[in-house]
Amino acid sequence: MGSHLKVTSRDYLIDSDESTDPLFYCLLADFKIEKDDGIYETKTCGLGFIFFGYHVGQGPFIYLEDLYMDESYRGFGGGKLMMTELARISLKLGCTKLSWSALDWNTPALNFYNKIGARIETNKTMTRFCGAELAAFAIGAS
Repeated sequence: MGSHLKVTSRDYLIDSDESTDPLFYCLLADFKIEKDDGIYETKTCGLGFIFFGYHVGQGPFIYLEDLYMDESYRGFGGGKLMMTELARISLKLGCTKLSWSALDWNTPALNFYNKIGARIETNKTMTRFCGAELAAFAIGAS
């Protein structure tokens, strides 16, 4: 993992502990490879990193923070399968939508989302506070 990450694998384990109120859930995509001896080896090749939100006018929803599929496994239907499963989970849990964002320069992702029939909303701008800006705003320095 890159040096820009501020969390460790232990943070992921703690923050997703189902014995408490987990902050997120993760759906893994595994690829099953048959070896010469008939034994199968499983390789995790993708993930969907989700959490729950609540829309004031529409109710609960699932937010897909990140969808990742290892490049060597793209094009085999794993991404579509993960999105389909997330849609099924959303409906089963009574969610009103499955929502996510994509960077406007990420053409492969946008092409994928178009291909599976997702609605691309162009009239929204993402806003946020991060790091020092968040701290400064919280103490009233901005």
